[in-house]
Amino acid sequence: MDELKFPEIEIIKTLVFEGEVKISEKDILEANVSTCVSVCLYHPGHKIGGMCHITRSREHDVTPSEEYLKTGGYYYADEAMPRLLELLRERCPSIIEGNLESVLAGGRDNAGLITETYNELRKYGFRSIRLDVDQDLFRDVSLNPVSGIVTIIKYIPYSRTTPFLSSKPEEKKEICLLDINPQNL
Repeated sequence: MDELKFPEIEIIKTLVFEGEVKISEKDILEANVSTCVSVCLYHPGHKIGGMCHITRSREHDVTPSEEYLKTGGYYYADEAMPRLLELLRERCPSIIEGNLESVLAGGRDNAGLITETYNELRKYGFRSIRLDVDQDLFRDVSLNPVSGIVTIIKYIPYSRTTPFLSSKPEEKKEICLLDINPQNL
């Protein structure tokens, strides 16, 4: 009997750091967030997604930007979201906001940033906005544009003042953004 051979698939994870905006059609995008938030956008029909790592709230920002932020980043929701949509449209010009699924995750003890980012998301009329926010937890957020799954792994910090994670995840959550009926797009 002949042995079935499957092609090797190389899985590449691309980290999205603070102030960065990235898109992908095949690589898994991943961000580690605590007080900041990660926004994932996904188009089920085109199988393309993007992620931004937002760190600052304009209303509650007490740190002078010049001292803290590197230049060229997208640290605020009102900068990151337009850039993310611009990158998606460069790759797929036919993308319409109403066909994009979205996930907002993170914002540990940071209601101002959560609210500001959520309100920015609502402006675009995305198909859905799924939330996994607040609580006193760190999160690893990853978006797989091939499967349409956002995975959120939550960790408890050792203490409020140390950013080290506990050795075992508190919870793992998967959110499937893949549209069951792509004809609706």
